[in-house]
This record gives sequence, C-alpha cells and structure tokens, in this order.
Amino acid sequence: TITGMGGVPSMIPFAPPLPPYPAAPPAPPPTPGVPPVEAIVRATIDDIRFFPDEIDPGVDATGLLSWRNIGDVPQLFDTAFYLVSPAGRYGPLQVNWGVSASPQVSNTQNLRLSTAGLPPGVYSVMVEIYDSTTGVLLTAMTLPSRLSIKEIALPVVPEPPLPVVPEVPTIEPVFPEVPTVDILGTPRLFLPGQLNVGDTWRGSFGLPSLSPVPLFIETQLVLRDPQGFESIVGQGGRIVQPFETLQIPVNFDTSDLAAGNYTILLRVFDQAGLQITEFPMGFLTMLEAIAPPIPVVPEIPGLPEIPTAPTLPIADMFALPSVYLPTEVEIGELWSGDISIPTQVPFALQALPSLPSYPVNAGLQLENPAGQPFNVGTYRPTFMPGEPINLPVNFDTSVLPEGIHNLTLNIEDLQGNPLFPPPGISGIIGTLQALMPFELPEIPTPPELAGAISIMQLEYNGARGTIPVSNIPRGERGLVHIWGKNLAPTAQQLGIRWQVTDPDGMLAEDYSTWEVWPYAGAGSDKEFIGGRFALDKSGNYTIAVSLLMNRLAPIVVGSYTGTLCDVAEAEVPVPTVVPVPEVPIEARGTISQKQLEYNGTRGTIPVSNVPSGERGLVHIWGRNDTSIRQDLGIHWQIRDPNGSLVEDYQDWSYDHGPGDDHEFIGGRFDLDKGRSYTIAVSLFMNPEAPVIVDSYTGTLCEVAEVEVPIEVPEVPIRGTISQKQLEYNGDKEPIP
Repeated sequence: TITGMGGVPSMIPFAPPLPPYPAAPPAPPPTPGVPPVEAIVRATIDDIRFFPDEIDPGVDATGLLSWRNIGDVPQLFDTAFYLVSPAGRYGPLQVNWGVSASPQVSNTQNLRLSTAGLPPGVYSVMVEIYDSTTGVLLTAMTLPSRLSIKEIALPVVPEPPLPVVPEVPTIEPVFPEVPTVDILGTPRLFLPGQLNVGDTWRGSFGLPSLSPVPLFIETQLVLRDPQGFESIVGQGGRIVQPFETLQIPVNFDTSDLAAGNYTILLRVFDQAGLQITEFPMGFLTMLEAIAPPIPVVPEIPGLPEIPTAPTLPIADMFALPSVYLPTEVEIGELWSGDISIPTQVPFALQALPSLPSYPVNAGLQLENPAGQPFNVGTYRPTFMPGEPINLPVNFDTSVLPEGIHNLTLNIEDLQGNPLFPPPGISGIIGTLQALMPFELPEIPTPPELAGAISIMQLEYNGARGTIPVSNIPRGERGLVHIWGKNLAPTAQQLGIRWQVTDPDGMLAEDYSTWEVWPYAGAGSDKEFIGGRFALDKSGNYTIAVSLLMNRLAPIVVGSYTGTLCDVAEAEVPVPTVVPVPEVPIEARGTISQKQLEYNGTRGTIPVSNVPSGERGLVHIWGRNDTSIRQDLGIHWQIRDPNGSLVEDYQDWSYDHGPGDDHEFIGGRFDLDKGRSYTIAVSLFMNPEAPVIVDSYTGTLCEVAEVEVPIEVPEVPIRGTISQKQLEYNGDKEPIP
C-alpha cells in the first residue's frame, strides 16, 4: 500500500476518468468433453465512507471502502483512489496492489488519503479497480460529496499602521545571457592534497552560481607540473539553476605522473567555449612509491633448494572477482561502487618466507549487445598475494545507450602478458541494465503572472526606516521587512529570497520562504520578515531581493539590488536627556503578551501541537507600569527538548511613556525536535543598573513528534572464516 502520495505530482489535476468497463455475461456451465473457459474477472463497488466526513486542511482523510468480487473464482485486484473537485482530479492518493478477494463476498478496505495542499471545499471520491494479472480496468465509480475540507479562518492580528512610504521606482534588473565572474561563488575542492604515485585521485569539486537566472557553465580542473605541462583531471558542464552549486566528480589515475608538486587550477567557460576566469585551487603533492626490497635467502648446504619468488605475477594468483555495483541505473546517473579481486598464494610459492608486492594493469569495460565498448576505468594497483585488489568505480552513464551491457575485466602484467581471464574463459564478471530516465510531466506555467515589491523597510532599535536607510548607529541589530504585491488577476502563492552583504562583502543574512495558504489575492500585499542580524561594521550594507511566483517552477516577478543601509563610522551622539526629578519612583513593568509565530500564524505562549520542522519567531510585549517615561529591556533564552540552547536574545528600547507597550522580536530558529521547548524571559528597566520588573519561565511550545517508519530488509546473514594466520617477526604462518 502506498499512502500519502503528496508532493508535486499528486497535486496536478488529471484528465476525467474513463467510462466504466462493461459488465461481462455470467460464465456458462461446463460441458463434458469440452475444455473449461477461463473465468471472467469482475468487481463491483458498494460504498465509500470517511470518518469523520469533515476535516481540517492538511489532515489525512480516513475511511472505508466496501466492494465485492462478482466473478466466479478468487482473484487478485489493484485499487486506486482519487479526490475530485470542480477544479479537477487529485491523485492517485492511495494505491493497493494484489488485494485478494473471494467471489461474492463483501470486502472492506481501509483508506488514508493525504489532503496536504488541497484547498477547502467539498470533494467526491473516485475509486478504480484493476485486474492484477492483466492490468485491465474492471470498474470505476465516483461517489459525490463524500468528504469536506473545512476553511479555517486565521486569527486576525491587528497590524500596526504603516508609515507613508513614497513609491519606489521599479528598477528592471539586467540579467547576463552568459556567465560572468561576478555571478560565480567561491569554488570548493573535495580532494586529498597528497598522494603516492599510482594512487587514484578521487573526489569532486563544486562551483556555486549566484545568478538569479539559469546559465550554462562549463568547468575544467587542471594539474600543472613544475615544467608547465598540464593534465585535465576532471571536467563537466550543464545548465545551472539560480543559486545552485555545480558538482563535478574526479576519478584520475596518477600512474603517469612523476613525483613533485602540481598546481591545481579550475577554469570556467561559457557555452561558446570562451574562458571566463581561472581559479587557483592550491597544490597536489605526489610522492614516489618505493617498493620494499626483496629479501635474499642465503643458501645453506645440505638443505633442499628453496624456490625464489617470481619477478612478475602469474595467472594462478587471481580468483573470481566480487562485484559490488548496482545492476540497474538510469542513463545519466553515476554508476558507483567497488570491485574486489581476491588474490591467493600459489601452492608452489607457499614455502617462501615472504612474497613481494606486484604491480599490474587492470581495465574495466562495458559492452552493449552490438559489441560497442565503453571504457569504465583503467587502474595500476600494487598487491601482495593473499590480499584483495579493490577497484573503485565512478562512471558517468550518460554515454550509454539503453539496454543490457556486459561488464568485462582484463588484468595484465607490466609487460602486457594476460593474467585474467584465464585462456578460453570469458572476462564477463557482471551486467548493467541502462534504463531511460523517468521524465516528469511538464508543469504548465500559469499565465499572467505579475507582481512587484511594494514596500521595503529596515527595523533597528525599535524604529523602522524605508530602504535605503542612512546614518544608522554602529552596533544595532537589523530586521528586514519586505512587502510583495500580487498583480495577477487571481490569487497566487508568493515567495521571497534576499541576501544581505556587509561592507566587507561577507554574507550577513540569507533568507528565503514561501507563503502558506491562504495565498495573496489579486492586488493584495504579503509581508515577509527575516531574522535579526548585526550591523556592527561601518560602511555600506547591500541587499539583493527577488519576489517569486509559481513555486513548482519559480519565476522572478520583482527584484531590487542596491543599498540596504549606511552604518555610521563613529557612534552617533546620544541626545541630551532631560533630567528626571529626583523623586524615588519604583520600577514597575509587565510582560503583557507572549506569542510564538510559525508557518505564518501566531499563537499565545505556551503553544501546543506545533508541527515538527517549522521555524519559530518569538514576540514579547513589555509595558511601562510607572507614572514616568522609562526604558525597557528584554532578555530571553530558548532551549530544545535536549536542553541545548536554541536562541539567546537581548535588546533595549528607549523612552516609553506611562502605560505604553513595546514589542520585542527575536530571530528565527528551528523547531525540529519532538516534545517541549522551554523559554526563560526577563523584562528590565534602568539600563545603567538593570532591574528585573517581570519574568516568565516555562513551556514555549509542544512540538509534535513525527514517527518515521524504518523498514529493515530481511537479509540472510552468512559468513565464513576463510583464512587463519599468525604474523610474527615479519612472517605469516597458518594457525595453529
């Protein structure tokens, strides 16, 4: 049973169902001497009910199907379930394979259909029953108005009046048609920096793209020796999506390299093959592999002659390889794994006190049915008889045609003499079936998508200013507010992404999210709030914002790139404070509200049943309960169910009148662990000598635990002790 088939494909409305399969006539009685006629497979659907028949959005719908096998023999059936609304059909949301049913007996089947992402409304349920043996559709039925998804109104939170913001002229961004240096991130190398000559240099390198649009990028990793000669060790290219990292595997045999230091260079090219830039990536040190000397056994008179070790390996040293590779792979994926070749000491050489190590040449090839070979890898391993040879495989299958390919292994000594396979025996050690990759259905792009960034504000020290903001005191903590407007004729899901960069070019904030249902209606705005970050460097902070629509294939409908704010070079002078009459006033204040924001909604702390995986944002209001103006400070710490610190936030807000409230907003944090999160809050007055005027310590929220079923396949456990040896003084002897 496949339940909860949510995600992208299940949310695409499919075509209306086919008409029901015509009923077959009853089977005639058997006639003596005449072979029996194969029974006709038939089924009928009696009813479907959901319990309850009205649910909240996103909750699984549970119910019961009643149906019968109206054929004349027991059969196996497949069932598929859909939810149908005026907008179309969703699913299949559940598929059951190989359901056994006896003839003329009423059967029931449990249902659990995921409604994640479905809009509120009344839904019909559609069920299709197929013959498991032939795959023929036997019957289909749509039962109307079986399930209702409620529309839940979100709590209305009064929004503070927005200041009058002048219209910001729309700046149309200019996107490059080819990659340029400024849209390339810092490349990273995942490769060792030192190897022995003959070892395989294995790993990968990555190059991030900072472009907001897809671009074709070609890369080439090069080794340059001390004489200036270059070797290409890895290359690849493709269309890279916005803000994606291009990863290229490296699997390079260093047998042809000399010992020494090699310069590593990463070159980047555009689609026309023109070089854009070159990144120096450090050095690779190659060490000379020194074979141990072969010990000389002195001759002792009167003893039988001791055989000497051969200078070259012989065919009797190699046993049948073990292949640890997938037998099926989609064309275009990497075929990764290992091949282990056991080696053994021939009987004629077992009397030797020790054996040297032998280098060999090994090659792996795939051959299609037409006889066309494809080189998988070449190797030069060094082995000692009795120890296995491991050949790593990391092969790009994009060059293979569809079909079954034979994997062959050939081993030769350094003089070209064949060692494996033995004469008269095929070198085939395995097969690989190359499958055409599964193509996802093309997702249509909704027409008439349009939007704009309507308001941009930066909050600091309890105040907000329109971006770009100037003359901000150094040491403040910033919080970005961006409003996106839906200019499409229908409701649309809005997404946002922005990156804030400090004066040194370092990333200060990288924020992205999509709004949750209900989505922004035509002409309406949606506010996005990021996390707090430090404004602790003097100079110009910049921001790059993209407003997105069409989540399945995101489209940028509005953007802004420019100055976020200017942070003052020196501390801004503190205004003269009017002296307060020296009348002893008791510091009094109250934590008036405590709220936790997650998934676009807010709840009063403590909050229960928060879904696992959300990101939380704490809002605390402090009130001045004295008769004079006061400064309010806040400090809170949040800990997860394991006791680890999740957030430590503190701030001061100044000059609040009697009875005034002030809202403190922290930073976002992950709610990814089940059970209780706790919070300890203190409200302060008098910054010079802080006094706690109110506090709260207790539960912040209860996060629902998500049970992830883990299926452990039953694998037969078998093993054998193949050899027993005791090593002493450099020698190995069989036990006992």
